[in-house]
Amino acid sequence: MPKEYDLIVVGAGPAGLMAAKTAGENGLKVALIERKKRITDINRSCSMMLVSLGGEYLGERILLNTKENRLCFPLYGFTISYEGSHQDFYTWSIYSHRGHKIQLGDYEENFRKGETGRASAVYDKEILLKGLLKVVLSLQVDVFPSHNVIGTMKDGGKVKVITREGKSFKGTFVIGADGRASRLAQTLGLNRGRKFFGTPSTLGHEMLGMELPENYALFQIFLDEKTPMVIWITPRTGKDEHFV
Repeated sequence: MPKEYDLIVVGAGPAGLMAAKTAGENGLKVALIERKKRITDINRSCSMMLVSLGGEYLGERILLNTKENRLCFPLYGFTISYEGSHQDFYTWSIYSHRGHKIQLGDYEENFRKGETGRASAVYDKEILLKGLLKVVLSLQVDVFPSHNVIGTMKDGGKVKVITREGKSFKGTFVIGADGRASRLAQTLGLNRGRKFFGTPSTLGHEMLGMELPENYALFQIFLDEKTPMVIWITPRTGKDEHFV
């Protein structure tokens, strides 16, 4: 392990793995730090949905190339290999608490069109992470699972990253890819101007044998509760499997 790194990446999700991969491909000495023991495990609720194949989202329009097995980001100019399965879905149905429905898209018509009629698709995030991690390891990136970053400090023109486990890493640059509630951003004071809107709570279930109006569709159901509640239902890549 080098005494110093050109780049330290905190967080080994899709963004962190991609950052480490790109830096490694360009010859940088990279340390990738992740709090989870098994980097590719999915431990949180995740719809694993590509947002959005049907239009622009956050300045980008993702393309799923099933012939070349790649996820394409044309505006930002890169692609990612994806060898896993996927499941197209064809409409988005929104239900009010009184049972009224708004459906975006014609399910039967879009289903007949196949890929050209899909509203979007879901993928297997674990397979995506495994593919990226395999490339990262082949580039001699030093990967440190089970390391929880708790702070940073300046050290002679460099940056030192400190973990709860008592280990420290020294580098020229640091990328915080540890999620929207980034511990790294908090310790650096980069989110001081962020407004607090609330703390949502999510409970996710993998379900089989659901009887739905359409099997391959996105459902959004609003409930009549004092605390605002909404149910999302998306298909999974497995046959007859949904995430709720």
